[in-house]
Amino acid sequence: SCSAVVCPSNSNGASVPAGCSCNAGFAGSVSAVAVTPFFSSSCSAVACPSNSNGAGAPAGCSCNAGYAGSVTAVTSSPFFTSSCSTVVCPVNSNGVHVPSGCSCNAGYAGSVTAITPTPFYSSSCSAVVCPVNSNGNHVPSGCSCNAGYAGSVSAATNSPFYISSCSAVACPANSNGNHVPSGCSCNAGYAGSVSAISTSPFYSSSCSAVVCPANSNGNNVPAGCSCNAGFSGTVSAITNSPFFTSSCSAVSCPANAGGSTVPGGCSCNAGYSGSVTAITSSGFYSGSCTAVACPANSNGASVPDGCDCNGGFSGSVAVSTVSPFYTSTCTAVACPARSTGTNVPNGCSCNAGYSGSVATSHTSPFYSGSCTAVACPANSDGSNVPHGCSCIAGYSGSITMSATSPFYTGSCVAMACPANAGGTSVPGGCSCNAGYSGSVSPTTSTPFYSGWCPQDCVEGSWSSWSTCSLTCGTGTQARTRTLQQPQSGGRACGVSTQSQACNTFSCPVNCVEGSWSSWGTCTATCGSGTQTKTRSLTQPQNGGSACGASSSSQACNTFSCPVNCVEGSWSSWGTCTVTCGSGTQIRTRSLTQPQNGGAACGASSESQACNSAACEAVALDTSYTCYNDDGSTNTLCSNGIYATNSDIYYNRINLGTGNSLRFDLGSSSTISKVRIANGNANWGGTESTNRWTVYSGASLSGSWTSQGTVTFTATPSAQDVSINSFNSRYIKMTCNTNHGNGNQAVLRQMGFFTSSSSCYSATIAAHGAEYSSQFAAENVLDSTWQGGSHNNGQTWLTPNGQNSWFTIQLSAATSVTHFEVLNTCNTPYNDRSTTGYTIQVSSDNSNWQTGASGSLTACQNIKGDPMIISNAYTSNVRYIKFTTTSYYSAGGGLNYFAACR
Repeated sequence: SCSAVVCPSNSNGASVPAGCSCNAGFAGSVSAVAVTPFFSSSCSAVACPSNSNGAGAPAGCSCNAGYAGSVTAVTSSPFFTSSCSTVVCPVNSNGVHVPSGCSCNAGYAGSVTAITPTPFYSSSCSAVVCPVNSNGNHVPSGCSCNAGYAGSVSAATNSPFYISSCSAVACPANSNGNHVPSGCSCNAGYAGSVSAISTSPFYSSSCSAVVCPANSNGNNVPAGCSCNAGFSGTVSAITNSPFFTSSCSAVSCPANAGGSTVPGGCSCNAGYSGSVTAITSSGFYSGSCTAVACPANSNGASVPDGCDCNGGFSGSVAVSTVSPFYTSTCTAVACPARSTGTNVPNGCSCNAGYSGSVATSHTSPFYSGSCTAVACPANSDGSNVPHGCSCIAGYSGSITMSATSPFYTGSCVAMACPANAGGTSVPGGCSCNAGYSGSVSPTTSTPFYSGWCPQDCVEGSWSSWSTCSLTCGTGTQARTRTLQQPQSGGRACGVSTQSQACNTFSCPVNCVEGSWSSWGTCTATCGSGTQTKTRSLTQPQNGGSACGASSSSQACNTFSCPVNCVEGSWSSWGTCTVTCGSGTQIRTRSLTQPQNGGAACGASSESQACNSAACEAVALDTSYTCYNDDGSTNTLCSNGIYATNSDIYYNRINLGTGNSLRFDLGSSSTISKVRIANGNANWGGTESTNRWTVYSGASLSGSWTSQGTVTFTATPSAQDVSINSFNSRYIKMTCNTNHGNGNQAVLRQMGFFTSSSSCYSATIAAHGAEYSSQFAAENVLDSTWQGGSHNNGQTWLTPNGQNSWFTIQLSAATSVTHFEVLNTCNTPYNDRSTTGYTIQVSSDNSNWQTGASGSLTACQNIKGDPMIISNAYTSNVRYIKFTTTSYYSAGGGLNYFAACR
């Protein structure tokens, strides 16, 4: 019979003919057909939507990491419901959302990673503490540079998550010292003090230069003080009050002067000239007092000895204390009447027109002689020469007084007859020549005659006309003649020159070409362009020469155009070379080099500092002294953090309840943490000291104040327990409980931490390292020795004839100068120890080089000096493998190993 076909897989319904629907999460349709399998079907599972994963919606889809929500299959398109939404970045981070990546905010360290369970991310963005030399809750809340430090601390998004430049401020001017925080002292010659403050300039200062002391001068003592003029001595700068030493003393007045001291003023005695001036160099004054010589017009040894007036002078000379250091009335006698001169001593000359002489005399009137007037000479008349003499009519000349014989100059000369007249002279009579009319008579004024004999002008012939001054445009030309001028009132002459116009037609005007302009801007900056220059033209007239071109052009910038460098995008920053302690990371980009002088490329790579946070280091306070209850020094723990002694079982101190150790830290320190490493007794029990009371005191022998009780587990490994901070130099630790045989317990190590210290598992701590390594933040790669065994947390044993080794990893590749190894005894009964060793180094933990091998010193004290192993090692050491061999049947032990640089 014909039976209805059931709906196929992934669909449901009564049968195919009745209709089948694709199941939830499947897309497609089912149709009935007449051939087997009697339906066509495309019910396909819908794939998981974006932001989710899984085989398909029907099988179930999970939201991807960093997305919140769920995906459910349904029967209608798109055959699922979905709400996979991106999760926003958590507090203290930023980004679009978790799947796209979230970055810790500036000042926060950590990372945010997308995960699939709620809250769909893991996060450890923690605020970074304020760096050294600054204070504050943490970097995001703000850090202030400590007093005496300048700079600022800003939050950053890459390690160490802040930018810091808190630098100690240098000591200010006029002071010295390392810097303000370490203390500054005022320089010699300066008074005051310098104190650190937290605001700019980060110190308060009053180092002021001390002024120069009395009797000295200068800007101030440091700049140098000189004793004032007239004072002798020196002034030197010192660093204690009054900040200078001084001995400037006034100098006494010199000889021939009176006064208290040079600075007080010295005056030359009467009759002495000069001055005394205070100066600053030895002997602290200049000048002297010198006896004044007899003044002019007198004679004698000097004024103080007496002076007499010279001949021709009248008066007397007396000593005086003011310049010119004498009083004088030796006055020169004036020249007498009818003579001239300054005075008689200088000589007197008879006035012009007078004859005679005047001589000096020592008796009144202090001169002798006289001057007499000279009579007028021939051909002149007058009373005498001084009163004036005049030439008579017809004579020319003059008579002038003279001081030399005959005491006048000049004469009266008869005038010759004028032109056109004849005769001996005008006084002798003159007659006009033939052809001339007139008469001549003598007179007493120039020309010393009157009348004349006149003659007319004589004019010559005209010359030819000269060449025209211009070839066109109207010029001029001239002609001339000679003239003989008239005499004695004869007829006057005409002109001697005439001129006229010539070449009156217009001139031709050529073209006027202006200067070329500069070449214009090129039409292209490269690849060949054109540039033009121009000039102005004034056109020709009247047949002048024609103009040239008004513009010109040329090719320019014919060189090839430059092609600038093409710089690709920067790659992401590479991995930092170290994880701490300041390393370097690099990023790169592609460069297409420039052509034809194009702009040069920048760098193809650049680097930046990274992971600059200091690597963690063990910071145990190791400088204290340990005492027993009776006050004696406990040699088991003095000068170190380990209570050890080779005579005590396994290098431990055995204590009972009520026993205590006392410590002198050397100076007061703020204690915030106690470290104790318990140990087991040699008989194999679990005896240990696990509860202690901590006391502080004013001295080792005085009263003690309890600071609380600390409890440790009974385990050999070192444990650090925080306590309420207290400040003290002296500490007492009292054991409250113990266990085991003989009412004893075992203490292996005790130490204290200040509030500024930090602690972590020390390098090779699991291998009994009682010394901290010189490398920061090394990690032990192997948790146990390979082929060896652990002995109570104290040493590692090497079975007889077998090798054991461990590997350590340094925080960064570096050079290694030497190794330090400290051996230890296996048991308290013999001296067996690890004696053979081999040291290998590697940069990648796979390719090993042998660095050193040999034998160790047997059975060293646990607090003894380590053995130094030196050799030549590479500069790229990151991994170190230490292999030991024991040659004793009971095995051997190793206490401490370190790699040093």
